[in-house]
Amino acid sequence: MPSPRPPPIRLMPRMMFILPTLAVIAPTSGWFLAVQHGYLELAFPELWWLIAALTITTILGIQGLAVLLPTNITVYLEMRKA
Repeated sequence: MPSPRPPPIRLMPRMMFILPTLAVIAPTSGWFLAVQHGYLELAFPELWWLIAALTITTILGIQGLAVLLPTNITVYLEMRKA
């Protein structure tokens, strides 16, 4: 009787689908919610905080999709070989 697969191997395909999706949807929905509530119509000092927050969010999104996702796919494929 074959042994059951370990939980990380079972969860990796699901996580590789849901996490990039959430990484794109969450900032996008936050942007549209901020526009709808008028949070983007800020004066001078607060505008720079908004620009800094958007810059950090963009950097983290690119890092997650361009660096971490391919690494996770590679790890998953190596785990399946064993």
